[in-house]
Amino acid sequence: MSLVQFEQPVGLVRPPNAADRTGDGPNLQSMLSTAELSRRPTRPPDHEAENRALIALAREMAISPEGILQKLVDTALVLCRAHSAGLSLLEEGDQKSNFHWRAIAGEWASHLNGGTPRNFGPCGGYALANAGHDTRALQAWLGHRNIQHTVRYTELAPDRFKNFWRD
Repeated sequence: MSLVQFEQPVGLVRPPNAADRTGDGPNLQSMLSTAELSRRPTRPPDHEAENRALIALAREMAISPEGILQKLVDTALVLCRAHSAGLSLLEEGDQKSNFHWRAIAGEWASHLNGGTPRNFGPCGGYALANAGHDTRALQAWLGHRNIQHTVRYTELAPDRFKNFWRD
């Protein structure tokens, strides 16, 4: 597997920028699209397309479960009208030290089976948010000037309200 290589920061530190990059892989700025996303107009939901997509995903799961991850990102690419879509997975084989790109569609498809170190970029931000790290600490680590950009990481954290009240 080819990884995008960076110096390994220890603990909760800001990820390296493009100038810190080593190797020939993509740099952090090429992966961040916060400004681009905030400029995009919102679209009304297309429930029919979403329903067709869910049926196609269920069919894929029943017929060819080994292809479900790629089918999922291919579907997300079309439904979101995106330039790229992908899944970053932590795996036991390397003690979950890297995100592995096991399914990618669109402009980043050539990076299939590549990845990044766990503590790098957006994938690391979501992992830290899911682990319950403080939003302001995440803001500093990700280098966001506006906390609203960081809040997007925490909105998807499934356990973000877990243990608010400890009786």
